[in-house]
Amino acid sequence: MKDLETTITRCCSCCKRELPLDAFYFNKQQQCPDRYCKACRKTRSQESYRTNEYSRNVNKRSDYLVITQVRDPEIRKELILHALRTVAESIKRKRLKQLDEEMLNTSY
Repeated sequence: MKDLETTITRCCSCCKRELPLDAFYFNKQQQCPDRYCKACRKTRSQESYRTNEYSRNVNKRSDYLVITQVRDPEIRKELILHALRTVAESIKRKRLKQLDEEMLNTSY
């Protein structure tokens, strides 16, 4: 089986060389070898990394308000207090739910 795989060749779409299947990554989802050989895939990945193709989302503005980035101290204080109240209410609801479950489990 291994000999059969090395005799089958494929043409790389990037460098146009005829290479054995061992020189290509295998896509398990599509059940076929990659279009580019391993060497070409490596160089393309490095180029795209250098051109910040993968870091586009780093400088993207968030869609939600970040409390620590609010400049007005009064507004920031109100937002922090609101967040603390929300968390405290959530903890209280969770404790009540746990107590209810314990009461249901202990009573026969």
